[in-house]
Amino acid sequence: MNTPKWVLPVAIAVLGLASLSAALVVVFRAVGPRQSQLTLVSKPAPVVSVKQLEGTEVGTGSSGNDDPKVAVEEAADMALKDKKMTPDFAAVFVNAGTDASAVFSELRQRFGEQIKIFGGTSSARAVMSDKGMIAIEGQGFSEEYRQARKGLVMMTVASKDITFGVGTARISEHASSQEAGAAALREALKSIGKTEADKPNVILMTTIRPEEDNVMAGIEQVMGKDAVILGGTAGGPNFAVFGKDGAYNDGVSIAVLFTDLPVGWTFSNSFDTPDLRYGVATKVDGMELIEIDHRPALDVLDEWLDGEITRIHSENSDPRFVRDFLAVHPLYRKFMSADGQAYFIISHPWPKDEKMVGRTLMTATHIKEGETVFLGRGSLDQIMNGIANLPGTAKRNVGMDINEQPVLALGFVCNGALGALPEEERMKLPKLVGTATGGAPYLVVYSYGEQGHLPGYGNAHANLSASFLVIGSGQR
Repeated sequence: MNTPKWVLPVAIAVLGLASLSAALVVVFRAVGPRQSQLTLVSKPAPVVSVKQLEGTEVGTGSSGNDDPKVAVEEAADMALKDKKMTPDFAAVFVNAGTDASAVFSELRQRFGEQIKIFGGTSSARAVMSDKGMIAIEGQGFSEEYRQARKGLVMMTVASKDITFGVGTARISEHASSQEAGAAALREALKSIGKTEADKPNVILMTTIRPEEDNVMAGIEQVMGKDAVILGGTAGGPNFAVFGKDGAYNDGVSIAVLFTDLPVGWTFSNSFDTPDLRYGVATKVDGMELIEIDHRPALDVLDEWLDGEITRIHSENSDPRFVRDFLAVHPLYRKFMSADGQAYFIISHPWPKDEKMVGRTLMTATHIKEGETVFLGRGSLDQIMNGIANLPGTAKRNVGMDINEQPVLALGFVCNGALGALPEEERMKLPKLVGTATGGAPYLVVYSYGEQGHLPGYGNAHANLSASFLVIGSGQR
């Protein structure tokens, strides 16, 4: 039986989740030689009391109002309810159909210039926090997002123990996206009186496709490959990040975190990596995978999947069906650390030509010529459980009790994985993630690519993955 392999070795462990009256425990079971599933099972769970962390106030708010001014006011009022401290950091994300520039202006109007704003666009599908999910109409891959509902989520932080610095840059104003990444990082450090000699616990990033790898290279140029980067690509189709004076279509937004509190994180995926079907990328162009083993890439992938791509396309010409099918049958590559640890980086393939006359595959990653690509496999259960387990995995990785409530949690989850789930299953995610955080304020962004740290290797950009951060109270 092929057991699931996660991007981080510590994430292989399957974790229980506390709920209002029961925990959700993930159980692996084999269902055949070519499939595996993860099933949710109820089980009583202990309750761990958490002492309130003094001198820290974290709030979250959301709004689905179409008017940017009203949306910001509603979300801010919700986040700041009963708060006594003035926040100096806000993470704000809007769905890709929202006027991000107008939202930024309203944020400045509400909070003034003193607050540091990190964020940008989530996918067109949804935005989510502990207040719930604002589900957006449309599938997120087409122009339907322009007629979709609007959505905004916000997290505000005021703390004597947690410091966030924020920096931004326009790629067009720098010689390269790598330089833009380095510039944004330096600005983030400078915003809180830090220098390149000061090492943050975590560096959060969001940028536009296809600049993720170069931006990370710029950050590593300043901080080294041992710097922990967690992030997500700005959601589309109208990608944007918040900058100094508005929303940038060609931008980088970076937040650096400094704290002595426990910081846990995970960068993971929930796919099996059986190494049974593979080939060499023999022709690529940017994010296009043109040939595998000198043959059209789509032909090869369809053969690996026993003709399922052709069958689905013949039964329904809507390209979303093929794309969602391939969200649970992705490609992956193996990266090796210096000490021999293998990591599995996922790429979400889909036909470049929606009519499938052209036989090139698109991915939202940069696969290089000469790299070996493997066929991964997953299931909707695995995706659901993988998302639900993110807070628990991050807590366990820093030694927190699985049922302990963190001060805050923030995550980036792949929009493609969300899209593969039926609508009724998507709407369960706020409760599942909220259960796993123990009721802590959290914010989840649905991204067009995910970035995370691979110990001993550096940082990497992937698809159909997730990066997730928790900050513990350090108290019981």
